[in-house]
Amino acid sequence: MKPRQGGAPRYCSTAVFPISRVSSPWKAIYAADQERIQDWDEAVVSDAAVSAVWRRYGYDLTDLPLAPVEERLAFVLGALAV
Repeated sequence: MKPRQGGAPRYCSTAVFPISRVSSPWKAIYAADQERIQDWDEAVVSDAAVSAVWRRYGYDLTDLPLAPVEERLAFVLGALAV
């Protein structure tokens, strides 16, 4: 699939978000469904491509822990100092 051209490069280079969390594919809980149409291999490749673009535009990405929802929430809230 060829990337769509447009305003994304301009937007990505000017919009800065203070916290960048990544929820990478997690094999233990991964399942394809109507909303998640990629298979595991496609999800891994897609995640790597998207993360590489974010890094190219200066984002410092932090992976969410592979943990239960409560721990992931605590991690995000801790990063936000809430």
